[in-house]
Amino acid sequence: MDAYPFPGTPKTPGYEPDLSPIDSGSQPLDGSQCKQASLSDLYAEAYPLAVQAVQEDTNGDHHTARLLYCEVCEIFIKILKLLPPGEEHNQVQRKSDQYTKRAEAIWESRSVSTGPVKDIKELPTYEKLAQEAQFAFEQAVAEQEKQHELGALDFYTDSADLFWQAWKDAPEGSIKDGLKQRLSDVMSRAEDLKGVSINPTPLLKIKASSTPVISGPSTLTRQELEVLKTTMLINNKKYHPWSDSDVKDLLREKGPFTDPDGMLPLSDKQTSKFGSWKRVSQIMENPKMICLISSTSIVQDIVTDCSFVASLCVSASYERRWKKQLIRACIYPKNKFGEPCYNPHGKYLVKLTFNGIARRVVVDDYLPVSKSGTLMCTFSTNKNELWPSIIEKAYMKLMGGYDFPGSNSGIDLYALTGWIPEHLFIKETNFDMEKQWKRMVNGQRNGVALVTIATGHMTDEEADRLGLVPTHAYAVLDLKEVQGLRLLQVKNPWSHKRWKGPFSHLDADHWTDELKAELNFDHFAALKNDDGIFWIDYESVCSTFDTIHINWNLETLNHRAVIHAPWPCNYGPRRDNYNLGYNPQFTLATNVKGSRPCGIWLLLSKHITVTEENRDFITLHVFDVQKQQKNQASLLSPTTPLSAISSTTPTSVTPGSFVSTRSYGTRIYYEGNSMIKGMYVNSPHILVRFEVPPGQNEYTIVLSQHVKTRDLHFTLRAYAVCEFELREIPNKYAIEKKYEGGWTEETAGGSSYNAGFLNNPQYRLVVPVLPAPQMTTSVLFMLESPKDFAAHVQLVNSQGKRVSCVWTKDIIAQSGEYRHGFCYCEANDLRPGQYTVVVSTFEPNQIGKYKLTLQSHIDLSLTPIPIEGAGMFKKILRGEWVLGVSAMGWHHHQSFSYAKNPHFLVPITEMTTFMVRLQTPEMTNPSMPKTNITIFERLDEGVLGREVCSSGPYTSVPQGVATEPITLLPNQYGYLVVVSTLEPGIAGKFVLYAFSDRSLDIEAGGGVSSTNVSMNGTSSSLRSLSLSSSGGGRSGSVSSGSGNSGGGGGRYESQRPSARFRRQFGSSSSGQGAS
Repeated sequence: MDAYPFPGTPKTPGYEPDLSPIDSGSQPLDGSQCKQASLSDLYAEAYPLAVQAVQEDTNGDHHTARLLYCEVCEIFIKILKLLPPGEEHNQVQRKSDQYTKRAEAIWESRSVSTGPVKDIKELPTYEKLAQEAQFAFEQAVAEQEKQHELGALDFYTDSADLFWQAWKDAPEGSIKDGLKQRLSDVMSRAEDLKGVSINPTPLLKIKASSTPVISGPSTLTRQELEVLKTTMLINNKKYHPWSDSDVKDLLREKGPFTDPDGMLPLSDKQTSKFGSWKRVSQIMENPKMICLISSTSIVQDIVTDCSFVASLCVSASYERRWKKQLIRACIYPKNKFGEPCYNPHGKYLVKLTFNGIARRVVVDDYLPVSKSGTLMCTFSTNKNELWPSIIEKAYMKLMGGYDFPGSNSGIDLYALTGWIPEHLFIKETNFDMEKQWKRMVNGQRNGVALVTIATGHMTDEEADRLGLVPTHAYAVLDLKEVQGLRLLQVKNPWSHKRWKGPFSHLDADHWTDELKAELNFDHFAALKNDDGIFWIDYESVCSTFDTIHINWNLETLNHRAVIHAPWPCNYGPRRDNYNLGYNPQFTLATNVKGSRPCGIWLLLSKHITVTEENRDFITLHVFDVQKQQKNQASLLSPTTPLSAISSTTPTSVTPGSFVSTRSYGTRIYYEGNSMIKGMYVNSPHILVRFEVPPGQNEYTIVLSQHVKTRDLHFTLRAYAVCEFELREIPNKYAIEKKYEGGWTEETAGGSSYNAGFLNNPQYRLVVPVLPAPQMTTSVLFMLESPKDFAAHVQLVNSQGKRVSCVWTKDIIAQSGEYRHGFCYCEANDLRPGQYTVVVSTFEPNQIGKYKLTLQSHIDLSLTPIPIEGAGMFKKILRGEWVLGVSAMGWHHHQSFSYAKNPHFLVPITEMTTFMVRLQTPEMTNPSMPKTNITIFERLDEGVLGREVCSSGPYTSVPQGVATEPITLLPNQYGYLVVVSTLEPGIAGKFVLYAFSDRSLDIEAGGGVSSTNVSMNGTSSSLRSLSLSSSGGGRSGSVSSGSGNSGGGGGRYESQRPSARFRRQFGSSSSGQGAS
């Protein structure tokens, strides 16, 4: 029983000389073999802690001793549950009571350790040199343990040099003799090392528990290097990427180190109380980097970094529970055991994950001290312990100074540990209370989750009533499910001010004896001692706190990928509400073997170069490519990525095989069909999790900003247990041209259901003959319109002529349904030739501007096509077919009834270019009739002569029918235009649009009252027909108007006629099946 000597400390309260802890070799008196093994493990765990507690207590570090005593008592409680009643049980109980009493005694005298720091008398020069020499020696041993012989030799050399200087300066006697002996030992080690073969790299390497599989390029591209270089400058200071090989050289300091970047800016509160900067050696008698990693020893002072201190607390709690390095892993230098150690030179390296990679932050050990002599930074209540102050200083340096405006624990923990941050908003409607509790509990039980919580805004009265601090971060030390309750043990980083609601220290109703025993809760001690730690039920957390931050350790997800890229502000629209096409996009190809789905974790991290209010609201959208409609995505071939990152051209792929070098993907333009629609958050980290089914699947990851205001840089990481590949989707086209236009009163024709569709803006696309062996090319059109306009763009095969209507067989590509604000279409395998591009709105008469973007592999010509009749005189004539009078339909041009259809006289005295269009906008019930226009020569006395031209087959479309532009030569009697329906007896109104390059006086009628018939032999031939109505009937009610239509200037008159008439190919289309 005396194997645990507990002498106490005579100068402090609570000394009990007869205390003797339980021998670690003791065995339980009774019980099963399983219990014996468990008890043996607990005894073995308690023994070194008890020894350390006694040692720290004896050395005067009572706070550390108290924490250790408490930890031993917790183990004793577990032992008591396993022991049957008897002598051993009584012995353990006595020791537990004695340790508890000693811990309480230390607590009551705690003011001694939290008062002003002491001014430590400066050491003699030889002692300082001896400390530095010993530090160099320990670093040499550490390097040698890692088989870094070159590094070890350098440190041995430094150690020998410092011991020699200390020996020269030391007084004669035993001290000098001791230094001489140390010098001899060091030189002997160095000489031994020189005699072995030096390896530049260690012979042995520690193998990771699971080797990550890099799913994507394994080396950084030139652009990725440029991104990391650009964002290396943070708050006007450079923070280089972390490299283990640099640590040795950076720590080989001569004399006390002072940070060349200067002292950190202080906060206003610090400035008002500031006394001086002091080195650790000036305020601590026996400085240690770590005495005891414990969340209860960390105290936040006046720096506004509660989230960071909460992160330190939860990390320390994890280390105590899981006996693994977490927070300790980021501090250098380390000793041969891999533990952070005190550096007498005052130089420390802290490894922090920031802006995409682990970075090196160098700090000295100057700490701010107030006028009253207290530390004005986060500190440990273990009076000689450094780690909270040093880590905080490094993070504050990275953030720009102690005047840090604050952050959240998810961000801070990611920087400290590299664990992936997840931000849960409790007040959101989609917050699943039950699901998230299970995830937190399972994560903590498995040692893969760190949890913190934070309050939102609240009134002073509400905060005082609840015992909470508004907009404040808290560390979650434990989660328990006991007796049907869900409870959290929480710490306020201030180390005081606690929750006052259910299960608090003030709650007498909920704390039963059974619950106290289950949670090892001492209600009386909790009432007496406010250390900022409290219990709270999960329901109260969800009702009074705003957010939960969970940081996940994903080291078991051994398939990983990372991409660093820029996000230029001037590329694409400021808002991507309608067009995602310019956003950074990535293809995620998964290969899940077996029958179970695989979880994918995606982390988007925005790089920060200036500490300021985060105004960038960003998110991630995920699209399932297999479910995307064909008109909402286009398959891209491997080429240059958007960000100019070179990628490998894939080799031939066997159908159905998974290839890890694929570099194409499906670019997304429309947001509507996303599998996961992200929520915009002004946080630098966005986490998205989803499951992918077995087999091979493809997804597109789209980054999005609410409003782009500046250039950004980012890192995208992916984690999974299944095979996957993450690559940037390249920008397919090397050339981009933008054309600004507008829908005017004349050109806002609406969709193809409207008569004015033919007036919409149209463009002629010319694809030149391509060099061999290339036979085809691809183009992409994007149309941006006012958000209130539903717009459409289509590419039509029409020899580059203006189209009045579009037929299905002529459509090469179109944007699908009319969409507000933005639409696009893409044509692949486009052969050389001329094509027509039509941009339209769904509703007619919508006047506004638009922007048409053409992307292509080669330089293409895109020119506006003049509106129909551009540069010509325009005359509008209105008439109607009257039932029984002029609605005669078509039987044959040489039939008497055809002659009764409405007709118009076109007098031509000079060579004239002429065309005419017929529309029936009011004749839609029950259906629009099929119509025709035919132009005849007019003979003497108004007789119908030879057909000059026609609109073609009878057709029924809203845009009507039209003749092609033709050149009419002078004719003494002029020309006659006849308009007719295919079926007789169809009455209704029509509109005739006549265009000519000369002003014409077109009149209704123009025929004669009789019909001249010439008979030849037994057969008769109808030479001509009168176009007047027999019996004195009217040919139709006609009104006319004229004007010169502008905007074009087609020079049809420049083409000389070679016969009675000449066709000029302008705007007509034919085909089958209107779209």
